[in-house]
Amino acid sequence: MPQSYGHAYIHIIFSTKRHEPILTPQLHTEFARYITPILNDCKAQLITEGGMPDHVHLLIDLGRESAIKTVLREIKAKSSAWLRKKLEKEFSWQGGYGYFSVSPGHLQNVIGYIHNQEEHHHKKTFQEEFEEILRAAGVDYDPKYLWHDDDSE
Repeated sequence: MPQSYGHAYIHIIFSTKRHEPILTPQLHTEFARYITPILNDCKAQLITEGGMPDHVHLLIDLGRESAIKTVLREIKAKSSAWLRKKLEKEFSWQGGYGYFSVSPGHLQNVIGYIHNQEEHHHKKTFQEEFEEILRAAGVDYDPKYLWHDDDSE
């Protein structure tokens, strides 16, 4: 085959440093607009964005040429600087993140899940939600270290 084809759909979750509740619905909308060209530069594509005041959910098509680590480094570093300027105060993302592959047949379910974050968080905290997603994806983790604050972005 002379060319490569495919999609790699990824659900990404990350939070503000110390889970600071700073992301308004308007900021989520502006954040999605801001990261779209960053993703395009990484040869990836934003499908949808959502979240709550203290965290972000992204559904992206990673494309054929990108690495998750590179895409997240670009998004978090550039958007941290943008948010510091926009908010006129110190801002950082927490160092870690979660990422989960999504099959094409489940895209609409994940999109709905991301768009209905407010409803989900009437029933559970971000920590409960994230641990539930980790368990559902079969990801091993040590709860002792999961919510440890760090100084990296």
